Amino acid sequence: MKIFYRCIALMAYFQIAASSSAAEPFDLKQGDRVAFIGDALIERDIQYNYLETLLSVRFHGRGVVFRNIGWSGDTVWGESRAVFGSPADGYKALLKMIGEVQPTVAFLNYGMNESFAGPDGLAHFEAGYNTLLDDLDKSAKGARVVLLSPIAFQFDEANPIMKGAKNNENLKLYVDAIKKLAEKRGARFVDLFAAFGGGLGIHKQSKLTTDGMHLNGAGYLFFAQAVAHGLETLDKQIFQSSGMSGDYDPIAPDAKTAHGALEKLRELIAAKNLQFFNRW
Repeated sequence: MKIFYRCIALMAYFQIAASSSAAEPFDLKQGDRVAFIGDALIERDIQYNYLETLLSVRFHGRGVVFRNIGWSGDTVWGESRAVFGSPADGYKALLKMIGEVQPTVAFLNYGMNESFAGPDGLAHFEAGYNTLLDDLDKSAKGARVVLLSPIAFQFDEANPIMKGAKNNENLKLYVDAIKKLAEKRGARFVDLFAAFGGGLGIHKQSKLTTDGMHLNGAGYLFFAQAVAHGLETLDKQIFQSSGMSGDYDPIAPDAKTAHGALEKLRELIAAKNLQFFNRW
């Protein structure tokens, strides 16, 4: 298992290291407010919180505040946030939360749900994402933006609930559109689609998901590592300072013993995020 994580972490680095479109090194400054915005990939991370743990350790002492405002089924139009209201109500709810959090740094993850519309829905998605980013800038002027692509669907054609090769063909179109959007707007881009196999199904035996689409604990650890590598300057420092390097295995029986302080921090972050989620 340790060798597995070491290998996939290195692979993620070589696949993603050149993907960021911003020239300046990624950094969190004193007093930054970081918002994680997006669909189920973001919301469900409050169960695991590896990414926030990595960032908290790396930028310790700077008073950085992290807020997860992900929502399962979310799109750039905020549709699922409407609950029993109209799609417009959902979008207003999304902007309201962004306004309350007032992020100075925003990680956004969209494109998975929208990609099911296929090529015909691509232009609508691009327009919607542009509108959301414009409104984000109005609500949180000057926020530094990181666009995270969707992960690749972890398909296994032998498994009835994990058949999805066609889904990845559509996803690639949306990932490319997000990359171009990041380049146009000067935002940072992290290609999680490439990190999770690029639609080739190469991770289908790695058990990173529960159903090919939603990450499990091991998947969220890999997600955190992939994002950290994708932020370029973190790859050498973040793992050295956090202890959550390629040999950090949360599934191992002795994980909490070997990395007790790190696991305690992650548990505290999880409790904080659950309270915030229940509030909003």
